Amino acid sequence: MKHILTIVEQLDRAAVELSIDHPINNRLALILIDNATEITLHGFIAGRSEMDRRIYLLQESLRSISKEAWQRYASDPNNVQVMTPVQRKRALGRSFEDKVKVLCALGKLTFQERQFVLAAHEYRNELYHIGLANDDIIRSIAGHYFLVACDFLIRMGNTGIWRSAYSSNDVYSEVAQRYIPPQDGPMAILNVKLGDLAEQLIDNLPARMPALAETLAQSAQRSIDQLLNNMEFLVRENPFGYDEEEMVETAQWIKDLSDELEQNNIDGLWVDAKYREQFAQVFSELNATWKRRFAKIPVNNWRKRAARIKQEESPLIALALFRHLRQDMQYLEEAIQQAVDELDQWIQQQIDIARGK
Repeated sequence: MKHILTIVEQLDRAAVELSIDHPINNRLALILIDNATEITLHGFIAGRSEMDRRIYLLQESLRSISKEAWQRYASDPNNVQVMTPVQRKRALGRSFEDKVKVLCALGKLTFQERQFVLAAHEYRNELYHIGLANDDIIRSIAGHYFLVACDFLIRMGNTGIWRSAYSSNDVYSEVAQRYIPPQDGPMAILNVKLGDLAEQLIDNLPARMPALAETLAQSAQRSIDQLLNNMEFLVRENPFGYDEEEMVETAQWIKDLSDELEQNNIDGLWVDAKYREQFAQVFSELNATWKRRFAKIPVNNWRKRAARIKQEESPLIALALFRHLRQDMQYLEEAIQQAVDELDQWIQQQIDIARGK
């Protein structure tokens, strides 16, 4: 029962955080929802693993007593081990991704659910380790992840021996008691309807959560606009008079050269002769084989894909489409942003020189 209490408390708190609608609260909500989801999935796996172990021991016992008895028992589809030993080891480990993959292989999660949960978990990790990231979409992702977590609670919370586990040490906090009032002595745990719990939790969500597909589409369009604004700055301010096509190529060259230097651990100051020698060698080797990836910014293609996200009815698929688009944009975004930073720095240097600094 401790598992369910923990899940309920975290989802209830997540609903509270989402009701405030501030970047910090939205981040906390996503972290809480992700943790509740992991507890739900791990609880199912742990229960199913224990059931598999007991089935195996009973089968071995029957095999030694009577071949006919063993065959009768093993022929019942309810008495078949679900997970292989390798799957059990992976699923019971620390890796969230392994748990999701195994559950998908067992048919407990759809491929779209697997993609969504892993994507949401990745955003959660970014927030946990970095803090400031994707603030324009986190609230909407957390809102739908909350619904997914409640659905998992219904589908997987009733499976496995952990469902009926009760301990006198179970702590019913004030929050938990709103959902599962404790009774004298062991509760009738099997009478707790997880569907009712999920409905209560969902009722606590803010009335008007942003639609995920629309939020993602708007975010993608803003990213496209920002990239185009950066390119406009480069064309307008570069001292060589490069047009857009030339700047697109130059930005890619700058990025690829910078990445190559970093990959070869080459860093230093231009006054250092050894650094200049290493730089020249990398420059020459890269220049001999280098080809640009993009002749121009595929803005029309990107905008069509952003519009397609908005039209997608399934939030799970919408997030997958969004991530594919953002991944395809990432290279040019980083290249152009790096060129902007370097040009901006050069302009500031020229201003400082003109002022006699």
